[in-house]
Amino acid sequence: MKNAVGSLPHLVLNRLMGFFMQDAVQLFFVAKVLRIQAEAQVAFSEAVTIKRVYSSDSHGNKSSDEENAIAIQDPLHFPCPIMTIRIVNLFANSSLGGVLIDASASVTLNFGERESASPIYERASSRTTRTGSKLMKHFHTSKQEQIRLRNGNLHLFNRVWDIEHELNSSSPLLSKSFRNQLRRNNDKWQQAFRKDNLDGIFVDFSHIVVSIKAISESSATEVFGHHIYKSSEVLKCFSPVDILYTERKGRKSTMIDFEIMNDVVEDIA
Repeated sequence: MKNAVGSLPHLVLNRLMGFFMQDAVQLFFVAKVLRIQAEAQVAFSEAVTIKRVYSSDSHGNKSSDEENAIAIQDPLHFPCPIMTIRIVNLFANSSLGGVLIDASASVTLNFGERESASPIYERASSRTTRTGSKLMKHFHTSKQEQIRLRNGNLHLFNRVWDIEHELNSSSPLLSKSFRNQLRRNNDKWQQAFRKDNLDGIFVDFSHIVVSIKAISESSATEVFGHHIYKSSEVLKCFSPVDILYTERKGRKSTMIDFEIMNDVVEDIA
């Protein structure tokens, strides 16, 4: 009887510990599910591209021959190049939803210590999404400049979002002297945008930080995403390829070719 009474507190303690452990496991899985739900189901391109524009419109629809004719008539007025960051909705080809509503993007230029000394136009070999409190603390304490976007808001993000920034006289990517030159030239480049003609044009930066937030149509919750690019992952004189195609099986629909979402094509000088 004495042994039975003596073991009673241990039995109660074990039961309590069991309840606590069960609750802790449940809370862990709930927290994990909430974290997953808070992450926007999107993919960022492996590299940032800066492309030459062959006309004054936003899409560069003119051919290189037409642009050469313009340059002959006015050789000191070239359109500003465009920087592009591609973001793809991972549910683009799915019928299960995944549409993001009222998406907004923010892009900042970081001037902290560079991680790589490789040429800025070399293509990166792997994706570089970086997380961690130490890294983000470094970004918060380093000098930053906001990059103004041409299309920083998207009401319906269901396929591809090519975020664009124009390299004009207000672009923090450009050196102060070159920005002053652009102001004097009515925001037109006085030279063609080529790899062999870029000395003294760009500032020396370490990273480009991209953040997005949106509302998930399926869960009605706010979701977030971010990606960090090294300076070596900015490809000059490159353009992203077209990744949309038409699926004609059954009902005609537009699909994304995810296998080539990171492919780029070099601008022809």
